[in-house]
Amino acid sequence: MARNSLIFKENPWSVEDSVANASNYMQEFNLEKDMELEDICNSRNVHPTLSPPSHSTRSIPHNTIKLQYDAGTCTQFKFGSVAGIARDCSNKVIGRFSAIFRHIWDPGILEFLALRETMNWCISNKWKSVSFEGDVILVAQSINSGVPSSSASWGICKDI
Repeated sequence: MARNSLIFKENPWSVEDSVANASNYMQEFNLEKDMELEDICNSRNVHPTLSPPSHSTRSIPHNTIKLQYDAGTCTQFKFGSVAGIARDCSNKVIGRFSAIFRHIWDPGILEFLALRETMNWCISNKWKSVSFEGDVILVAQSINSGVPSSSASWGICKDI
């Protein structure tokens, strides 16, 4: 929460800055998550092979576009933002976007909006073979099952 306050406090970012910072924060999160898992495994004397973080160049099918999306909130100023980045099968960035939602700062709602806006962006670019990647499993479960995780996200889930 402190990071979001620092990020949004009277310091508007460009689209490029938003996407770059979202990517950096995702890398930071994945690194910390992997280090925590490694510490747990070491304390239990277990040594699994750690999978690469989601921002790595893991293989995706040829002619497939990987769309990564995320959301951030600012409760102090009562708004949230979403961003997405598109990469081709060689992990080259081919596009990015961001959007701001005034008066919406609920993280759960924003994660659904991030996916919806990423899908709309994909449609507007006429991309056909795509893979979506986000950091909230509840969004994927809700979309795949057709059962939203909360009544507040029901309408967005139905849009998707």
